[in-house]
Amino acid sequence: MRALAGFAWTVRQLLALIIEEPFQISKALGG
Repeated sequence: MRALAGFAWTVRQLLALIIEEPFQISKALGG
């Protein structure tokens, strides 16, 4: 169960990166 929670946390972190990074980059470019 603990491994599953760790896996879910990792997936959530990756999703946050995938979703947020493009916004950060576009903001940096003045978008």
